[in-house]
Amino acid sequence: QPVTRIEIDNIRGVSSASVLQTLMELNMVRLAGRSEGIGKPMLFGTTREFLVHFGLRGLSELPKPKELEELLAEGQPPTAARQLASELDELQKQADDEPQEHVEEDEPQEQAEEGDDDERA
Repeated sequence: QPVTRIEIDNIRGVSSASVLQTLMELNMVRLAGRSEGIGKPMLFGTTREFLVHFGLRGLSELPKPKELEELLAEGQPPTAARQLASELDELQKQADDEPQEHVEEDEPQEQAEEGDDDERA
């Protein structure tokens, strides 16, 4: 850590944009700056909430990039990574199922009230 979205995509083998968005909304991932690479992509890092949720005492318990590469090259994703991916997918489903709040709903009502005042004048 920190890592770019493209690095996460390469590890997972699929796009991680929506998962990262959900994790940020749940305060499990945070923006950690920008890479010096081409286009200066955003860097992401985990938060304390992420570690607590997955029962990790610290970042040292996460698999190292070299360990991940070796396990993925063997075609056997690490158990911890598989479990994390499964739990992240479950969090994404829960977030998708939650009703979305719309702040804009109050605005038309205020406009209608203002229109009523104009008619009375």
